[in-house]
Amino acid sequence: MTGGNLSNATGITVNANGTIQLTGSNVPLSANPGTTLITGQVTSPSINILGSQVGLLSAKLDASTPGQGGTILIGGDYQGKGTVPSASQTFVSGDTQILANSLLKGDGGRVIVWSNDNTQFLGTISARGSTGKGGFVEVSGKNALTFGGQVDVSAPNGLLGTLLLDPTTLTIVDAPAGGTFDATAGNIPFGLPDNGANTVSWGRSPPWALGQMLACKRREI
Repeated sequence: MTGGNLSNATGITVNANGTIQLTGSNVPLSANPGTTLITGQVTSPSINILGSQVGLLSAKLDASTPGQGGTILIGGDYQGKGTVPSASQTFVSGDTQILANSLLKGDGGRVIVWSNDNTQFLGTISARGSTGKGGFVEVSGKNALTFGGQVDVSAPNGLLGTLLLDPTTLTIVDAPAGGTFDATAGNIPFGLPDNGANTVSWGRSPPWALGQMLACKRREI
C-alpha cells in the first residue's frame, strides 16, 4: 500500500484496471477473491477480520465485555504465527475504532493488527482493563508499518498493558483526523549496528499516558 491522504480514506472507488481505490487516498487494493473490506459496526467477544488483503474503513469493532476484554484479530494472529491465515497488506482508516475493553471486572482484551508485508494503521484501539491490568495490542507488518493512530492499554485499578510494534521498518507519523500523511523527518537507526535495514522514521507520535509502555522489537530474520 502506498501513502497519501490516508486519514480521509473513507470511501471506495473501482478503477478501470480492476483495482479498488480508497477514496481520498493513494491506497490500491486488488479486487481479486480474498480481499476483505469492512465498514460499519461488528460486536462480538471474538472478532476475526481475515483475508489476503484487509481494509477497515469507518468501521467499529467492539469486543468489550463486562469481564475479560475480548479478542480481535485483523489480518492475522500474534507475529503472523499460529493457524490463522495472514494478510499480505492491512489498512485501518483514521476513523476506525477497535475496542476490547473490560467494562466492569477483569483485564483488557487482546487486539492484533498484522500483515505479512505492509500494515498502515491510523485508527484507534482501546483495550482498557477495569479491576485488572490493561490489555495486549500488537500493530505490525512483517516488512513495514506506518503507525499514525492511538492505542489505550491503561487500567485505572491495575497494571498498564502492552503495545507491541514489531516490523522491519517502522514509521510513526502525525496523522490527525482530516490531516495529511506526514513522514518527512529523517531516519533513526533501529536495531543492531550491522542491521541497517531496520530504521525508525519519526513524525510526531501521539500523546502517551503517564507510565504507558511502548515496546519496539527488532525482528530476527
